[in-house]
Amino acid sequence: MVHAEAPLPSSVERAVAAVASAQRRVDAALVGRWRVLVVVLATLAQTTSALRVLSRPGYPRLRDSKIFEYVGWQLARGTTLYVETFEVKPPLSFETTAVLSVLAGDDQLLYHHLNVAVTCVAAVVAVALVAEFTHALTGEPAAAVAAACSLYLLPQFALRAGFGFKAKYFVLATGLLALWLAHDDHGRLGRGPSDVLAGVAAAAAVGYWQLAAVVPVVVLGLAARRGRRAVGRVVAGGAVASLVVLAPVLAAGVDGVVAMLNQTVLVSRYATQGGSALDRAVRAPNMLYWGRPLFAVGLVGLAVAAVRDCDRAWPLAACGAWFLAVVVAFDLDAAPDLFPTLAFVAVGVGVVAGRRTPAVRGVVLALAVVAAVVNVAFLGGFGVVVEPFDLADEPPTVAEPETVDAPYSTAEHHALLWYGIPAETCHVFFGPTQQAWVAAVDGDPTADRCRTTFP
Repeated sequence: MVHAEAPLPSSVERAVAAVASAQRRVDAALVGRWRVLVVVLATLAQTTSALRVLSRPGYPRLRDSKIFEYVGWQLARGTTLYVETFEVKPPLSFETTAVLSVLAGDDQLLYHHLNVAVTCVAAVVAVALVAEFTHALTGEPAAAVAAACSLYLLPQFALRAGFGFKAKYFVLATGLLALWLAHDDHGRLGRGPSDVLAGVAAAAAVGYWQLAAVVPVVVLGLAARRGRRAVGRVVAGGAVASLVVLAPVLAAGVDGVVAMLNQTVLVSRYATQGGSALDRAVRAPNMLYWGRPLFAVGLVGLAVAAVRDCDRAWPLAACGAWFLAVVVAFDLDAAPDLFPTLAFVAVGVGVVAGRRTPAVRGVVLALAVVAAVVNVAFLGGFGVVVEPFDLADEPPTVAEPETVDAPYSTAEHHALLWYGIPAETCHVFFGPTQQAWVAAVDGDPTADRCRTTFP
């Protein structure tokens, strides 16, 4: 009897088999080690990026960190938030920087370095939690590593923390922690303490950014599946955290409360945002450069996870959809506005990488790792297809202390922070939104107290 010879495998089949074999070895190596690897990689990425920014000559670059850090410095020295200094963000960001200012004393450079350090820590926490969620959904260590690397699809995710305090990192760290604590299958602390802490973390996320209100809603939804007691514990934790955060505002009396509500809620009506929703929908993925294909993969992966494993994936899909809608609707001034969306899309990348086919897992993991390395080490490009992210060598201009006078220029903003100069007006950072508000209430940009009512 003559047996037909089996056809030789094609070059594509051999390549797929090689990738699958290599991925099996990677899977075996990651078992029991992936958590440490994720934290180490995230720490290296954030440290490298922070040193790259801080090593530039002259005063450190601040971007909008100067707002958070200067207002925090003001609060640490007795200024009443929203009454004597105008701000559209909730109070927790400024309270966080105020604590760091107290720790640094009168050393403004140390104060800035502390802000960089805690912001980098928040970024590492966010990366670690994304990896945890992915592993919980897939059971694959390689998928968790792919998801963690996918947060670096934006070069600015690693880089921005080096410029100082940025609230979006803290929104991610506290919001993801709240969702993690609220999950049914997470009871290492005991269900009761986990619910209380989930409420605390959810309230903190809103305390950093009012548009993170989706987090407590989802956390309450998860608690509702376990009954009234669970909901009560979450509400109790959130209420205590909210009282602590709002205590300085409440201490200012009716003026403080009215001013906060006006500035954090009503003033948003005067915020200017260029372009249409379609423009922002196109601009968002374009900010990712090399990472655009993986971003699309992550969107699909998160949607598929929400359908196939609704019980565990719906909270992530709901939050991801909310933050994406916020970006498209009105909040896309710069790449950091994509951070919250990117965190949940990264889980979707991990879900795709968690497929049982080792070759698929290997390809997605390799692409995520390569994108992370290119974006962290080479700032997103080599100057051939994509230009690297620009870091200007020219140090920021800092005005001489004796020339500082309201209304302030950017150079004067730097002087206020670096020399520790008290502001003469509540409108320190008098941008377009504040200008529109002051015009609407017939106010004075050089007033020492903020006007909060219409004439």
